[in-house]
Amino acid sequence: MVYVKKVLRGGYLVTLRSGIKVIKRMINDKLSKESIIVAIGAFITFILFTKFDIFELLNTVCRKYEKYEIDEIILVLIIVSITFSYFSIKRWRKLKIVTNRLQQAVVRDKLTGLLNRRGVFSIAEKQFKIANIVEMPICIMFIDLNRFKKINDSLGHKVGDLVLQEVAKRLKANIRESDIAARLGGDEFLIMFPNMNEEESEKMALRITKFFSFPFLLDSNEISIGASIGISLYPNHSTNFEKLIQYSDIAMYNAKKRNLNYKIYNAKISNEFKREFLK
Repeated sequence: MVYVKKVLRGGYLVTLRSGIKVIKRMINDKLSKESIIVAIGAFITFILFTKFDIFELLNTVCRKYEKYEIDEIILVLIIVSITFSYFSIKRWRKLKIVTNRLQQAVVRDKLTGLLNRRGVFSIAEKQFKIANIVEMPICIMFIDLNRFKKINDSLGHKVGDLVLQEVAKRLKANIRESDIAARLGGDEFLIMFPNMNEEESEKMALRITKFFSFPFLLDSNEISIGASIGISLYPNHSTNFEKLIQYSDIAMYNAKKRNLNYKIYNAKISNEFKREFLK
């Protein structure tokens, strides 16, 4: 509607009428169906994809069509429509790139490039629907870095940021392409492993803690940093993603408290956690 109003306001209704006259003349001159279809397509494409100030060009051609052969008018329509369609597609592609970047900024962590909380929740919703249909297990790992606060306090936030970026790189390098890694905030990371059962999740947890055992060489500093991992499983512990994050967080807390590399959630550690915080 806005488009139509702009056309009418610009006085380009004459152009549209002139174009229709040209098409009528094509029919009266008994041109082939193919020629008429091409011309009409070109005319419509031109109208849809050009800027409003370009209508004047078509208006001029259509008003003076008597001076030209009909095939010349068809050729002009085709050339103009193709040209401006090309440029409009280029503009559309640029707009799409910008839109995609904005969308990525909403769901991505700026520092590490991993998904943020919003992004991982969005993907989890789709993954859980699939898992429910095909009866697929999903492993949720909550990872909290050890000694990160000391690094931040002693070496500064710049080094702390480098640590987080390096952790993100190592995580991405050691998980499958189908796995989803996210940074929830601070030094807390989460990984969702589709189609991974309890036994496989323990092997993966050991693999992750192993690469954390290698020191980070950052800004001329050799930094050793470990991680505590909590594990929860879909559908064993819950079918709700937010609950599973909560359970894996509780399991991680238990692992950190007991100096363990990882801990799988169970009702016992949940009760311990509640008793401790209700004291």
